[in-house]
Amino acid sequence: MAVFAGFGIMFFALMLLLGLLYFMAHVLFALAAYHDAQAQGNPDALVWGLAIGILGFIPGIIYLCIRGSGRRLVRCPNCGYPHDAVDFCCPKCGEKNSPAPKADPYQQVLAERARKELIGGIVVIAAGVLVTILAVIFFSFSIMGSWKLF
Repeated sequence: MAVFAGFGIMFFALMLLLGLLYFMAHVLFALAAYHDAQAQGNPDALVWGLAIGILGFIPGIIYLCIRGSGRRLVRCPNCGYPHDAVDFCCPKCGEKNSPAPKADPYQQVLAERARKELIGGIVVIAAGVLVTILAVIFFSFSIMGSWKLF
């Protein structure tokens, strides 16, 4: 009986570890979507981050499908107010937009951060799958060894 109690504790610890890995993956994917949406100039970056963090992979797939479409925001070089790239001038201060907006270094930083968070989320998912496979192998050999089927 003590052997089965040990298996119960190990199984509970494994489920707790997998739950934490699943939570970490959701957080990393949500942060990656948020930072990517900010880098893309999407005004709904927070909504996408929360939707992916709470609801999971389905909003993530939808975001990846529509991430390049929609309006693009730029920051005014004079006052820093975000507005549509197609606006003739800044709605806040009236500064004229340049015909070709320069690449914002902050957007490049956000894009790089989003890439690292996405890679981290993939690594966490892979670690969860590996832990699950190893646990199944361990439990199956432990049970076969304790029951002496053959």
